[in-house]
Amino acid sequence: MIEEQYSWGIIGSPNGYQYTFQGADFGLWQQWDLSGSGALALPEPSQDSIKYPLYCLQGIQKEKSRFLSLAMYCSVKQQNSHRSGTFAGSFIACKDISLNQSNNNSLVKLLWQLTKYQLHQYVNAEDFSYHSDISGTEFIKPMEVSNLEIEKQKFPFVYSSPEPQTLFIAIRSNEELKKILDLLLQSNLTRYYEKIYFSQNPITIENFKKDDDVDFYDCFHRSGCLRIITFLSDEILRTKISLKEVFHENRKLTTDFQDQLTARVEQATENLTKQYESQLNEVIKQRNKLQEENKKLQTKNSSYLTTSGNTMTSNLATRSASFMSGQSTNAGNSTFEKDTKDRLLRIETDIKQLERDLERLNAERDELQNKKDDRHRAFIMTTRVLLVLIVLVSIVMGWIFFSSSEQQESSKVQTHDRPELDASYENPSNTSPNKNKPTVTEKSSDE
Repeated sequence: MIEEQYSWGIIGSPNGYQYTFQGADFGLWQQWDLSGSGALALPEPSQDSIKYPLYCLQGIQKEKSRFLSLAMYCSVKQQNSHRSGTFAGSFIACKDISLNQSNNNSLVKLLWQLTKYQLHQYVNAEDFSYHSDISGTEFIKPMEVSNLEIEKQKFPFVYSSPEPQTLFIAIRSNEELKKILDLLLQSNLTRYYEKIYFSQNPITIENFKKDDDVDFYDCFHRSGCLRIITFLSDEILRTKISLKEVFHENRKLTTDFQDQLTARVEQATENLTKQYESQLNEVIKQRNKLQEENKKLQTKNSSYLTTSGNTMTSNLATRSASFMSGQSTNAGNSTFEKDTKDRLLRIETDIKQLERDLERLNAERDELQNKKDDRHRAFIMTTRVLLVLIVLVSIVMGWIFFSSSEQQESSKVQTHDRPELDASYENPSNTSPNKNKPTVTEKSSDE
């Protein structure tokens, strides 16, 4: 049962980030790789860096499950490298439950057992550097695992802020480490911080204090645990106030949205109703028009059928009277039966002829209607053609009129200039060869 709820193992960077574990496989191994502010805060590898490690508490959400983990980091050199931020450490994690608050001593001891095993097996004690990889290796199950208990209390909150935030808490002793861990497990700070670091290493504390991206809190600078309790209480109170404000804003937005939605629905309903009524009125007008035309057509058909029926009735009466008269005249004749049969045949023939006449009349009526429609269309077409011709004739007449007007204006201009030319011919100062021209001009004027 422990193996289903817990996972524990060793982590480090002998040649890049590596890990090996026991218990449940949560698939969260990259979560315990030390990076960013945590890696920059680690001191140079030394005995003090191992004696005073860095701890990290995380709340992790994966799909529908929630995880809580506690990890330990000590500064250790990478193989054949002097890159800073490399480490050796361990972790313990649980799924959908909280770490047992009443057994914090076992949690810290478990991390120390795993870390010491790794330092003894894979790290050179002289220069604090890795000499072999840890990935895929096996290790002895720590004794403290048997002291783990299944916590009945669910772990309800995980980090949910849109931007990563980091908290560092400076502590002063191992005893205070256990108190801080207990307070953190009771609080909901993992909901507001992606990672919560705490350490009593002086160099680590100073490095975190210089980092502007980290919320630094030295909870034991003056009044010990009272300040961290006050800090946690303030955080919880501030969270409740924020949630209340968010709820109020959400309710306001919901109300505004519902009002806008209602107004838009009402407007759309009104527009659709008007469109429907308009279309319905148009359909009613068309239906009434069709009913009137149908009544007119029925009246014409009834009149025609009445006239045809009267004609047929008159013909039948005439035939019947003639038949009765012939029957009384030839009552004593021996050929009565033969004449009767002949007359019945003729009556049947006449009835068939009347039916054919009725069909012919119906056909003629349809033909007359079609001719009427054709004449109507021809009239419309003729009218359009005449209108087009009238327009064309008007355009041509206008053009002719315009052209004649321009010619008249031109002739007037020429007539106005000609007397001056004639006067120049009559000028006595002209030479003798031109004297005959005025005489010709006078003669032509007399004529």
